[in-house]
Amino acid sequence: MQVLPSAFSYRAARAAGLAAFLCVGFNIRPIGAQERKPAPTFTNATPLAADEVEHKVKKGDTLWDIAKEYLKDPFRWPEVFKRNSDIVENPHWIYPGETIRIPGSEVRPEVLARVATKVAPPPPPSERTVFSTLPGRMSDRLQSDGTVIGRNNASGVTRGEMDSAPYGDRRGGPSGSGRLAAAYDRPGIEAPDGESRFQLHDKVFVNIPAGMGQVGDFLLVYTLGEEIGDSAQVVIPTGIVMVEARDAGHPALASVVRQFGQITLDQRVTPLLRVASGGGVPADVAAGPTEEVLYIANNPVLPSLQSYVVMTAKSGGGIRVGDRFTLIEEAVDLRHPAPPVPAALAEVVRVTPYAVTALLISQDQPRIRRGMKATLTARMP
Repeated sequence: MQVLPSAFSYRAARAAGLAAFLCVGFNIRPIGAQERKPAPTFTNATPLAADEVEHKVKKGDTLWDIAKEYLKDPFRWPEVFKRNSDIVENPHWIYPGETIRIPGSEVRPEVLARVATKVAPPPPPSERTVFSTLPGRMSDRLQSDGTVIGRNNASGVTRGEMDSAPYGDRRGGPSGSGRLAAAYDRPGIEAPDGESRFQLHDKVFVNIPAGMGQVGDFLLVYTLGEEIGDSAQVVIPTGIVMVEARDAGHPALASVVRQFGQITLDQRVTPLLRVASGGGVPADVAAGPTEEVLYIANNPVLPSLQSYVVMTAKSGGGIRVGDRFTLIEEAVDLRHPAPPVPAALAEVVRVTPYAVTALLISQDQPRIRRGMKATLTARMP
């Protein structure tokens, strides 16, 4: 007798996965189980494949978290464990500094767009001073085991990090924008055009205002996020299209060349801004301007490395791509007062008159939140 999969069996499988997560994510053993804590393993028995990316385990990571970050589905943690069984002896135990490998073809597009297949060597310990009232310097607690994939200490901002970064613009988004107007491919079965979803290399018709894009030009596809401040709004890139053909009186034909998120009809387009990343190593500054965190991309419960933060731009045009801000945790338990401490280091990837966008590249405290103060502690030469 053949037993067909049922909703019950699916729910049971998900429940089993959740139970496994409770064990793996929080290192909880089943009652009565005798579990040996394995030793850390820092040398991979099998080399990195050409289509894989690496993740350096940092303090607080679990296989559940890694699967959620890279594969968008935390229930896929067994796949990550199976691929890394030469490093992870027991999925309940992973250690800072271990290298986890993930198939590049399975990684979320918005993550893959800004990572490389190799892990850069860890930067040297920082000697920066946050500001004179803080007693210490940025800890190296995660400097050596939390390096952002594909980055290096000198001129580390990549094109993908800039292109995919959310940024601040005027309320309503960039002026004079166009939109994704119609699908090029016709569906095999009848379906509303509005349900079209576009992937890499798909073709799409684009309404482009006069003079915006010529053949060969790149356009940024975006959606609008929440309003920040009195007159600004977050712009969230979803992809990049290249104009392939223009015919007077008709929408232009374009193709998707980069994808950061879900691309659908009626999303807006604007010319892609190419900003050069300065070369060299950022130099420490003693007392730079202070901004405030207004927005954290994707609203994670606990933002971590590779998360984008959008900050105020009160200091004007003095901020450049590659500059670095130290985020400061000032919140304390009033019953046990303590001085402010450095929470994270963020590198600037986008600057507009409305906001400064930075990417977390080092983290010292687990909680990164809106309202945090961020002090400029290193400038590009």
